[in-house]
Amino acid sequence: MDALLIRKGYKPYTVHGFRSTFRDYTTEKTNTAWRTGEEALAHKLADKAEAAYPPGDLIEKREILMQTWANYCYPTGEKVIQIPMNKGA
Repeated sequence: MDALLIRKGYKPYTVHGFRSTFRDYTTEKTNTAWRTGEEALAHKLADKAEAAYPPGDLIEKREILMQTWANYCYPTGEKVIQIPMNKGA
């Protein structure tokens, strides 16, 4: 992603900036549970007790969140691109 930003002439921007913008949007503009946003960003949980008992990958909730984000970024009604999941990974 960093190489793409540089190639496209957006060198002052960072991948972290995009992730931070997504996190701010999720917290301020949606009713998304904190945990769902953290899972979407693949953040590790700081609370060791909570991390020991994860509720799953929240894939359905994350899919809804990502479609909401896509609608916000590109409000023409396009669908989030489906990425095949490798269940064996």
